[in-house]
Amino acid sequence: MNVMDFCDTLETPKRTKFILSNVVASKNNPQSTVFVFDVPENYISDEKTFESIIWTYTKGAALPACRMQLREEDGTFSDKIANKAVPLGWIQLMSLTKAFNSDVTYDDLKELAGMERDDLVDYFGLYVGRLVNTPMSGRVTGKDKKIRSQFKFPPFNYSDDPEENTESLEQLSDSFSPVEEDEQTAVQREHVANKNTVKTNATTPKGMEEGDEIIG
Repeated sequence: MNVMDFCDTLETPKRTKFILSNVVASKNNPQSTVFVFDVPENYISDEKTFESIIWTYTKGAALPACRMQLREEDGTFSDKIANKAVPLGWIQLMSLTKAFNSDVTYDDLKELAGMERDDLVDYFGLYVGRLVNTPMSGRVTGKDKKIRSQFKFPPFNYSDDPEENTESLEQLSDSFSPVEEDEQTAVQREHVANKNTVKTNATTPKGMEEGDEIIG
């Protein structure tokens, strides 16, 4: 079957909860880290029913500058105003990090911002398999005019008012959020139970005979 034909058979997920299923280094940009998200059904069953959501973080990428409030050392916003580029990717990455680890500090996040791509892959690899609340997903038209399944992040609304720009940035900071631990546990339990279930259409591993005992 053609790969594109296979993609066409997958459903577009319209959800606000996803599993982080993989984190890989981008082949196209040494500054980019690619995050792959799947709906819980895909993760639990190990079968591809819905399209994955691909989100790419690029270190240093930012939107055009605007006037906004500056951050204090503890990460809170001060009354000081400056013309600054909008670090959209880093804001979203901060949000994802806090969703996975509520104990992370602003100093930790600043350190994360300076990490190289391969270090980011290792860091977030620890969270693969974790469930997280996300922006609503759906069909989105990219800058290349191609339509893909993607998260519908709230737009950054430029304004002449620095406080409104800061407020828009704060909304983006809440893009991801943690799920309840019991919900997290339930998904993991189902995933493990499915892996331990012998499927009726299972094949005998090469080199084994029917009835051979597998010793774990």
